Amino acid sequence: MTAIKDAVGADGRPFRRVWIKAFWGFDPENEGFLGFTREGDRKRLFDQYRAGDLILIYGTKGGRTEREDRGKALGFLEVVPDAIDWRTRISEEALNWKRKQGALEKWNFAMPVRRAWRVTPGQALLDIEKLAPQTYERSNVQNIATRGKLLTDAEARAALRLEVAETAVFASPDAPDVEKPLAEDGYRPSRGLVGAPGERTVVVEDGPCKIYLMRWQGEAAHLLGTRFGDVRMLTVLKVGMSSDPARRCLGLNSSLPPAGVARWTVVAESNFYPNIDAAKKREDRLKSLFDQHFKSLGGEYFLAPLQEAGKRFLALAETG
Repeated sequence: MTAIKDAVGADGRPFRRVWIKAFWGFDPENEGFLGFTREGDRKRLFDQYRAGDLILIYGTKGGRTEREDRGKALGFLEVVPDAIDWRTRISEEALNWKRKQGALEKWNFAMPVRRAWRVTPGQALLDIEKLAPQTYERSNVQNIATRGKLLTDAEARAALRLEVAETAVFASPDAPDVEKPLAEDGYRPSRGLVGAPGERTVVVEDGPCKIYLMRWQGEAAHLLGTRFGDVRMLTVLKVGMSSDPARRCLGLNSSLPPAGVARWTVVAESNFYPNIDAAKKREDRLKSLFDQHFKSLGGEYFLAPLQEAGKRFLALAETG
């Protein structure tokens, strides 16, 4: 793992200034642009942008954002301050999703993303309110989300210490083709996310939530190589929580090549727990159980015999 402060911008210098801006998630693999709904907001960033600036994306608190991503710092973008047609920097899958959401008129004043770094799964996603306590003003959340705002120097230094992994950017010639691997040691399960219901500038709804078990349908060795020996009888698994596991799975698969034959699939899910905290407690117990019996791959990913993992999931989850 590495911190974003150890990366350098297109000019060869370390990043120093960081902006924050909200979106429905972080998917540069399918959307290689940073978008604004109003042209004036894009111009404002153009006017204030300096070479080497980074944009930290955090999840909006609306329904289009996955529940576990809402209000969390998700990843960094290095942009190019040029006006572009957003339709040249979006995959067919992402365009179809945007069309189905009735959001074709949103975030269309675009600038290209050159490179992107995702906050690594080995650490719990951080609340933007904790990362930027001065800049993230509850009374001004809407403007910050849509226009972006520059972090203070102290907040930027804290943000630049976040551990990240560089990932692909759709249609960018400067980004890697595939996500860079993390360090070979130090893999541990991440802690479950903490729910944060309540009234701020908006009301963050806390409703029913499930835990789930997903499997990677491809060969484990295609992802892991020979790092863990002979894995022909083992499966790469993901555990997590979501109000809609099927939609969560669809989001994961949207970043994969359409021609690919391997996909994530949901193999088991619980009944609804009454709220996020209840689901989180059960998810943490599941991760701890899997860590005892199977090989942790970091974050919420494990290497295990599929049948045995499924039995342990069903024994712990509330299903029926």
